Amino acid sequence: MLKILIVDDRSDKLRKIKESVLALPEVKEEGIQCVTSAVDARRALELQYFDLLILDINLPARPEDLPSADVGVKLLNELNSSRRLKKPYHIIGITAYDSIKIAKEKDFADNLWTIILYDESNINWIKNLQNKIEYLIQSKRDISTISDYQYDIAIITALRKPELEAILKLDANWISFKQPGDSIEFFKGVFENDNKKLTVVCASCTQMGMVATSVLTSKMIFYFKPRYIVMTGICAGTKKDISGFGDIIASEFSFDYDQGKKTVNEDGHDEFLPDHRQVAICTELRDYLNACSSSRKYLDDIQKNWPLSTARSLLNLHIGPTASGASVLANQSYIDLITKYQRKLIGIDMETYGLYYTAENSIRPKPLGFLSLKSISDFAGIDKDDRHQEYASYTSASFLYNFALEYF
Repeated sequence: MLKILIVDDRSDKLRKIKESVLALPEVKEEGIQCVTSAVDARRALELQYFDLLILDINLPARPEDLPSADVGVKLLNELNSSRRLKKPYHIIGITAYDSIKIAKEKDFADNLWTIILYDESNINWIKNLQNKIEYLIQSKRDISTISDYQYDIAIITALRKPELEAILKLDANWISFKQPGDSIEFFKGVFENDNKKLTVVCASCTQMGMVATSVLTSKMIFYFKPRYIVMTGICAGTKKDISGFGDIIASEFSFDYDQGKKTVNEDGHDEFLPDHRQVAICTELRDYLNACSSSRKYLDDIQKNWPLSTARSLLNLHIGPTASGASVLANQSYIDLITKYQRKLIGIDMETYGLYYTAENSIRPKPLGFLSLKSISDFAGIDKDDRHQEYASYTSASFLYNFALEYF
């Protein structure tokens, strides 16, 4: 929102200036502050920054004083010399007196500012003022979207072992480092092939779950400004008839399966009314993933290069909705309840929604894309064991490596 300070002692003139400014749809009334004297202007400029100062030249020093053209120029010069006053991004002088405009034009020109002649008999001053404000609006919009990315990819895992270890086994010449005041161990490296080089940073959460994932996602975006942020590791599959251990789950969108209302129905039984709010990946990433799935890119090579076993089922990539929650699910009835509301559900974990929600709502520069690529290490609602975690972590990490070098 544009912040504008209007300094003018004539109420009719101040009102028309304000109306002219508010005629622009991008300008909001809560962004405009009006004062009538130099002393009030100084107080406002001590408290906050303004994008634009519209300064009447013929101005009283205090509300009870008579206006003087020297007061406006004095305030202008004080803005240049004082560290106490917060300098506006732009300044426009305005006066209803042609003689004052001529006399004080040099003072403004010396500081590369302009003076508008206020004239109720024509609308030229309004056009000039609105043109300047529209320029400021576009300038702020352009600045806010300038790319300031530092890394190509940030990778997050929930577990140090085996998930982060699988990432660190990728060919990237990893270097360990820490950020000042932060206990997290980060690793930086480079994914590289004949055609591309991607700078990468990775780390694991301090514990499992959406909260820890959200905290680390925020840190990664703030510290490293990645173009893409990705989570790899393990998850639970929900459709054993179409997937097997190690299959890669690409989360097209994610939701928190605990989001909703717990109540009591008419029969006196506990009832859960879900309010699932989904966050989806960008269309571009989804299209790339669909291309990989249909062509089976990388999948056979990834499976063949796994050194510990050759007897596993055919490795596949599945793209679809996943759900996240605060606890491990070993209860088939609860799985059935979730799939009742999302029948195409293909995976469940404790972290993806935390990454998606945080990345979607992050500070600028926001990542161009976010993605969860987790592989199945067990199936929801079935007795858990750890036998497939290492393989699943490997397939997840390996797929990301190949996918990133082709599509990111």
